[in-house]
Amino acid sequence: MKKSNVLFLVILFIVTFISYINVNATEKLPEFDGGYIKTVKDDYMEIKEVEAKPAFGGYAFVTDKSSIVNIQENEFKGLLVKGNYKFESFSLHHLVEKYVNSGKGKQYLPGDKIDLQSKNIGDGCYYFQPRDKLVKGDYVAWIGKSFWLFSIK
Repeated sequence: MKKSNVLFLVILFIVTFISYINVNATEKLPEFDGGYIKTVKDDYMEIKEVEAKPAFGGYAFVTDKSSIVNIQENEFKGLLVKGNYKFESFSLHHLVEKYVNSGKGKQYLPGDKIDLQSKNIGDGCYYFQPRDKLVKGDYVAWIGKSFWLFSIK
């Protein structure tokens, strides 16, 4: 083989390899609007939105905990919210148990606000990461009248 042919094949291989890396390095965002937990493997776990009722000058959630998404402490990386929201009002709180609501489950209130870093990662899509590692417990992510509950195990 001529040197020019070998050089051409090497350049072609390098260009193909770089293209492959760039395509696979692009983060695939969730398709649908809503709240998601981002894992350390860069996967997304959907968090179902829960209904909140006005209570005690704020909001309260009544749940039997079946709607709360569970994730292991060492797998949690951050939160992603996608949709038509006012992202500047996003907050994350510890979830505080208030009392048992007869037959419907326990009532929970947002507790202390958690300090977050935020990043706009696309049109209508923000990534939020706590400045400190989240400890085991229950949490509520909150923006406007949308609420997502999850638990760190």
